Amino acid sequence: MVTQMRNDELPAQAGFFTYLTAERGCRPGTIDTYTRDLDRLSGWLHDAGLDALTVTRPELSEFAMSLTYDRLSPATRRRVISCLRSYFRFLHHDGHRPDDPSADLVLPERDQRLPRFLSQEEVDLLISNGGCDRDRAVIELLYATGVRVSELVGIRVEDIDFDRLTVTVLGKGARVRTVPVHADAVQSVLRHLHNAGVATGLVFDLSRQDVWRIVTEAASRAGIERAYPHMLRHSFATHLMRRGADVRTIQQMLGHGVIDTTVVYTHVSNEQLRDSYARYHPRR
Repeated sequence: MVTQMRNDELPAQAGFFTYLTAERGCRPGTIDTYTRDLDRLSGWLHDAGLDALTVTRPELSEFAMSLTYDRLSPATRRRVISCLRSYFRFLHHDGHRPDDPSADLVLPERDQRLPRFLSQEEVDLLISNGGCDRDRAVIELLYATGVRVSELVGIRVEDIDFDRLTVTVLGKGARVRTVPVHADAVQSVLRHLHNAGVATGLVFDLSRQDVWRIVTEAASRAGIERAYPHMLRHSFATHLMRRGADVRTIQQMLGHGVIDTTVVYTHVSNEQLRDSYARYHPRR
């Protein structure tokens, strides 16, 4: 049976969100997602006649099992369990509970599906079909830096060093990183800024939905079956990996907190190696 979602606040939920925002630098989108995850927990606790301040480790294990019954993907289950672990750790450290019943809850295995990416030729087609200067600059900068859409829309003119060819990005968890950017992408941005009369402030006055539309419409004009903004991030990392870039360097440029997230791109490159071996080895 699918767990019913409720809007009842859990104990100290407001304080938990304040902690996430102030101390961990979580963005509004993350808070919205965590709100839905805690709503799911709240609904399950209510249906089971339990309370967040007294629920036990075995009972939380039953909740984790219910996520499988609800047919949530492994990635979603990982996120929900990660959320409740953070919540119960907060309750314990803040004195609302004498223990943390979620401490040894096991996260589901990561989904091993490989990221979708574009070929170099498809990226070139996407850029050339970008339409106006602004849209081409959006696509160029996404691919040139590998930034997330949420990071792209926050980039300001002052964040770009046009001489050193770098962009300073505010990423997840309020982590700041500096990413190299190639000259063609910088020239594309400069054309957009000149034509738009922008000298300071946001480079692109766009929402995330606007960026999605720009990329998908360019893909349609280019005859590319499917492309979306995050695919340019995957393409950025995959193409660098294939050309011999070090995985630690790619991790830093992508702003990944742990290298495990970046290592998936080595699997993509290994797929290419196996394909090449099967195609060209004389005794294949």
